[in-house]
Amino acid sequence: MTKKKAAKKPRRPGIWAGPGQPTKYREEYCQGVIDHMSTGLSFETYGAVIGVSRETIYEWARVHTPFSDAKAYARDACQLHWEKIGLAGTTNCKDFSTGMWIHNVKARFPKTFRDVQEVVTRDETLRNPADLTEDQLDDRLAHALKVVDAHESRTSQTSNPRKAKKAKPKEADGEGSK
Repeated sequence: MTKKKAAKKPRRPGIWAGPGQPTKYREEYCQGVIDHMSTGLSFETYGAVIGVSRETIYEWARVHTPFSDAKAYARDACQLHWEKIGLAGTTNCKDFSTGMWIHNVKARFPKTFRDVQEVVTRDETLRNPADLTEDQLDDRLAHALKVVDAHESRTSQTSNPRKAKKAKPKEADGEGSK
């Protein structure tokens, strides 16, 4: 008696097919990702358009140089799209939400649109920690931990209304006032 092989379950697109399986990558995806992102959409959502997971398109960007190059160009095209919207909105539109636009571009393009905080120090070793010895690094770490502990103990002693426990009402001691 021979056993029948169980029918293979259909796979969802983009799920890893195992070793030796052919890739779903196609050269036309390079132009596709550029077109997709030029409209302001993200790289991650391109996978949903072509029926693969975001992990798959990240893998393609690592393995296929043309796709990686297309991704880099598409990111710039996406930023151009959002900058044009910001320019048009801040100059020509009375109902434009500047705050929403700023939040959007800061989240999408953190290297370009971010609040920069400059810290000035006279201690040269803070500028280049690679110049510190292991003992110096250990001393700095120990000091930083002491500062954090001191800050935490100070803030736990302050009256923070969200952390403060409700005071129990004092109970009468049974003796009435005369």
